[in-house]
Amino acid sequence: PRVPAPLTRALGAVAEAVVRSWNRHLRDRHVEEVWERHTAASVGVVSRTSAGYPTEAFEGASWPPELLVHRGSLDLLAGARVAIVGTRACTEQGRQTAARLGSDLAEAGVAVVSGLALGIDAAAHLGALRGGGAPVIGVVGSGLDVVYPARNASLWRAVAAEGLLMSEHPLG
Repeated sequence: PRVPAPLTRALGAVAEAVVRSWNRHLRDRHVEEVWERHTAASVGVVSRTSAGYPTEAFEGASWPPELLVHRGSLDLLAGARVAIVGTRACTEQGRQTAARLGSDLAEAGVAVVSGLALGIDAAAHLGALRGGGAPVIGVVGSGLDVVYPARNASLWRAVAAEGLLMSEHPLG
């Protein structure tokens, strides 16, 4: 596959593999167009073999992501962090507990990580945003421009503005 020069400079040796992977998912769009969208949207892309990849954050992971697409600084992955994830169909007590945990952890300097889903994930991040003191980190299963669930759009924007939003998927 044809690899755009900016992509090769940014991703190094894995650029060709990234282009092959993106081509399988892009259907009628070209890799160059998608890369330009990332650049225009100030969305970063880093591969596991390129400088800037947060290797320490994935230490011990069986399958660290080959590629990270992110809005916000990957430096926010340094330091203490905890994942708070749970059911989407939670009780009000569960929602309140997750929000309180998120707030207390953030106040203590611990970054809260979640998938930004409905229920426990969203409540934990809302609490962490209120608590302040530590970054919030959202790890999502879509491109950073495809907000899911749509009703969490304001939460996605807040996490991107106050912390780090990341995915393994290109925009779109």
